[in-house]
Amino acid sequence: MVGLTLTLLLHAAPAQVLVWGGGKTPEAAQESLAGWTKRSPEWAAWIALKDGYPRVVDSSTVPGMNPGFHIVVLGACSDADVVSRIDLLKTLEPSVYVKAVTWPEEACPALGPADAPLEAGPVGRLKTPAGELTVITLSSGSEDAWKTTVLTRWQPKGGEAVVKTFDQADCDGGAPAPRGGGLAYESTCVTGRCTSWGHSVMRYTYAVKDNAVVEAVKEVRVIDRAVCD
Repeated sequence: MVGLTLTLLLHAAPAQVLVWGGGKTPEAAQESLAGWTKRSPEWAAWIALKDGYPRVVDSSTVPGMNPGFHIVVLGACSDADVVSRIDLLKTLEPSVYVKAVTWPEEACPALGPADAPLEAGPVGRLKTPAGELTVITLSSGSEDAWKTTVLTRWQPKGGEAVVKTFDQADCDGGAPAPRGGGLAYESTCVTGRCTSWGHSVMRYTYAVKDNAVVEAVKEVRVIDRAVCD
């Protein structure tokens, strides 16, 4: 703990830390860390922590933190980078939070693996009398082989949350917004490849039916049709 405090003093810089959880005792922090260790393997395709993280920290050693806690830190990001990370993490676990502090190093988690980085779109949230629906798009690749994974979370009131994904080939993601009782976004998609390619604007809508998230797809505008010579 002395070593970390000294490093903070020598290399201090403003940062936004991503906090997984913790409590008032080291034991509470270890219990929280065990929760990350158990759940995080299924999230490896979407987020990758830097070496040395997650890290259990005594909050009294971190300028900007309230003393008296032992917390599990997932990383530290700039103001510009933290938004996409916290949007994704809160979709997976809403209790994750951000705190502005002084931190000794740049340690922002990567979106996606090194060989297939992801670009996250804005998160969409919809509260209903039955619960809350969250949708975020994670896109990768190039126009030749573009892929979007739509990550959804349905949190019913008084029930257990369900995280479900939908995959779309040849579409470029989007910004989900409330529409018709669900969350929808429009995306430009490749609809055919030949001498010239075809493109259309597709609307993807996510709603809850029988306590499960369902997807509806509609072509709303043809940009051009694929032509073969």
